[in-house]
Amino acid sequence: MGIDCEILFKSDVIPRGLNIPEAFPVTYADEGDKLECPGATHIIHGFERYFGPYYTRGRWPVILEVLSELVNHPDVEKVWYGGDNGTCKQEVTTELIVELTMLYLSRKKTL
Repeated sequence: MGIDCEILFKSDVIPRGLNIPEAFPVTYADEGDKLECPGATHIIHGFERYFGPYYTRGRWPVILEVLSELVNHPDVEKVWYGGDNGTCKQEVTTELIVELTMLYLSRKKTL
């Protein structure tokens, strides 16, 4: 057991041409997801452990790849990231990406 990551996003369609592995299932967000992230229409969850402050078990490079694909896709309006443990999801911004990347790099022994 542990905290898995969840990525929610807002889009009128399931984006075509996402360059993410098939193991990352995209499904429709349910009412609980929409309460937590108003406007969310889709969710990707259970594919990787969460990575963030105080819980650094997930593989940040894998998560970053998915976040980057979504943020840069023309059909995606907004993206949120967090854990499946009921913690508040954060809107994915450049600042959040930099903060988590710096956290990831600070835990590495060598670059």
